[in-house]
Amino acid sequence: KQILRYAKVFIVLVAAGHLLSLSLWPSGQQHLFTSWYEAFKKSTEGAFFTYNHELFEGTRMYMANVPWYYLPKFIVINSPLAVLAGLALLLLLTAVTYKKYRQPALLFFVLFAIVFPVVYAEYKSLYYYNGWRHYLFIYPFILAGAGLGWDMLTRLTHTAVAWVAVALCALPLWWMLQYTPNQTVYFNELVGGTSGAYGQYELDYYSNSCREAGEWLARETGQQKALVAINNKPEAAAYYAQKINPNLQFQWVREYEEQKPMWDYLIITTRTFSSHELKNGAFPPVGTIHTIDVQGVPICAVVKRQNNFMPLGYQYFDKRQLDSSAYFFEQATAAQPMDEEAWRMLGNVYMNQLKADSAERCLRKSIEIYPENYKAYNDLGLLYVNVKKVFV
Repeated sequence: KQILRYAKVFIVLVAAGHLLSLSLWPSGQQHLFTSWYEAFKKSTEGAFFTYNHELFEGTRMYMANVPWYYLPKFIVINSPLAVLAGLALLLLLTAVTYKKYRQPALLFFVLFAIVFPVVYAEYKSLYYYNGWRHYLFIYPFILAGAGLGWDMLTRLTHTAVAWVAVALCALPLWWMLQYTPNQTVYFNELVGGTSGAYGQYELDYYSNSCREAGEWLARETGQQKALVAINNKPEAAAYYAQKINPNLQFQWVREYEEQKPMWDYLIITTRTFSSHELKNGAFPPVGTIHTIDVQGVPICAVVKRQNNFMPLGYQYFDKRQLDSSAYFFEQATAAQPMDEEAWRMLGNVYMNQLKADSAERCLRKSIEIYPENYKAYNDLGLLYVNVKKVFV
């Protein structure tokens, strides 16, 4: 009788969950009953992986090579202390719960729903994208487990203990009230909050701050025409900014080539910056006129073009007019001494001019600014092989 009873509940929940997921999933709407299985199967094959790097523990790493504890650590440092304490209580007091509630199956399923997806993802070597956003579906179970943990403690001690949980919940609540609408960059006190995570972990990986930056720029420019470059999804910022100033045009710029187009303004997040750049003055870039700050650190910057040294350097480089290209890139390094792109491109010009020592100096400067700079390392390798004729 009990199995039948729970089977009915299970079927209803699965059906409701499936329909809700399809409501926000265009591809799923085309294949109502097989889409979820295909997505699950392909995720285990790594078929949907996109080339991606992310800042984790102070290093920009290729997302196919993150350590096994990547997902558990993000859950720990992104969850409020009240939640973590509740989970710890749940684990410590589980033995008591067996006798108190006589519902071991309930506890088992809560813990299973939390642990199994994380363990399975690592076992199958699933690729991660940004943070743990693809595993947020386990968070309701984490909250349920934390609630059970606090409930156990209050039953064993005194209901006044519940105020400890309330006090701990007040910390993230106050944080959210201060930094709306950028709650997604929350980090707990274990890593020193968002300011402590700055330069150590990816902050605004979903580029939520770009809307706020776009709206600010739109208000500042009035009805002025301008080309706005952005290192994230341009449609997101454009949708909101153009409601205020429809004369703003948005263009995506790729990593390592942010300075190449002839833009008027640049909206740039910390998304593509290394720890060294973030902590040593490369961000926000030269020409920044506004920043979106959270807990005292900038997560997004609005930059106004100060000069055209970089795009002109690129134009002359593409035309193979190397002397002119070198002149403009030299001017760019003087104006933006912490811009790895300017040093790297100047190194490229010198390499094409067969000025091996000057090229090496510039490329090593680019790597000094951005230690995980595979572009500069690649150019340095080409320099050794093709110009210096050094084969190691």
